[in-house]
Amino acid sequence: MADATANVTLTRSYAPYGDTLTSTGVGTTAWQFAGEQRDASGLTFLRARYLSTATGRFITQDEWPGEAQRPATLHPYLYGLNNPIRYTDPSGRCVSGAVVDTILCGALIGGVIGVVGGGAGYWLTHRDGNWNQRDFANAIVVGGVSGIVGGAVGGGVGALFGTATLGQAIVGGAVSGALSGAATQFTANLWHRYVDKDLCVGLFDNVGQAAIQGAVTGAVTGGVGYGVARYLRNRYAVPASGFTPEEATKMAPVAYTDFSGLKGADAKFIRAQVPENWTVKYSPYTTRGGTRIDQWLMTSPDGMEQLRLHGADPAFGETGFQARWGIQYPETGQYGNLVGRNFRNPSETWLYFNNRGVPVDNFSDAAHIQLETTLEELLRVFGGP
Repeated sequence: MADATANVTLTRSYAPYGDTLTSTGVGTTAWQFAGEQRDASGLTFLRARYLSTATGRFITQDEWPGEAQRPATLHPYLYGLNNPIRYTDPSGRCVSGAVVDTILCGALIGGVIGVVGGGAGYWLTHRDGNWNQRDFANAIVVGGVSGIVGGAVGGGVGALFGTATLGQAIVGGAVSGALSGAATQFTANLWHRYVDKDLCVGLFDNVGQAAIQGAVTGAVTGGVGYGVARYLRNRYAVPASGFTPEEATKMAPVAYTDFSGLKGADAKFIRAQVPENWTVKYSPYTTRGGTRIDQWLMTSPDGMEQLRLHGADPAFGETGFQARWGIQYPETGQYGNLVGRNFRNPSETWLYFNNRGVPVDNFSDAAHIQLETTLEELLRVFGGP
């Protein structure tokens, strides 16, 4: 920062997520990391949400649920797709630059597929030896150019439309497939008419047919891709650490209680697994959307372990009741990249486990274990208001 006479009054350097590393000078300003405002609380204001630069996470969940085909966007508290060197998030809702990357990636993939497809297609239709180098090169060029245009259009539409739900994935796939197919065919017609001088080819020949075929293919691909992505994300959400649950237990800072196998359990079964000396507290909370969620907290005497039973948040398409169990765990530990910070008590960082007892990312679906119980049963077994 400089004064009116161009003398430097303040210089600062920042860690990747915006924590101040050095500050030199007598100048003062609220405008800091990424040119954004930081208030007296130390949080950075990004319009829709506040960012904690100390943890590299937003302090509230993203209202946008993300896209299944871009797993990093599914993290409700993540800043800049966990890549703040490359991306910023000035709105608190959408990562700046990610859509452009998707378009470029789509163009690159489409171009490669187009080149290979164009060359292979020409070779397959001329295996009798009746072909020449010029036509072969032309097929490759047309395929490549068409693929680049179609891939860029499809990638851009897909990124903007989103695939957070099955419906979005199918409709988004259909729209991007239709536009990509139409763009690809139009580009090929344009090339043949004005580069190959084939005036018999109309600019819009087969464009409608290509759009319909692209829509059908895109819808099917979008739906299947959503299902596969969700399955893989839920089943293999943990960055592979190579440790068994037993080995993870040995590395934990406390000898924790094993609550694996709770999937499908009812309240009576769960109560039988909770040690008698643990405290049980009914602690409902209200989501940002105004939904009241019933919740029971079961905590070990030393406060280092906790089992949570809570109702599902309809904003995320959840139903029924779920369990989350975890331990306090240091960010410097073997699983430090998976922990989540307790924003009500920032000094606490928690590591959660899936139904098999394997450490998982704090915000992974795998950390939420679906139960087979009812509100009436939970109130009867654990008590309530």
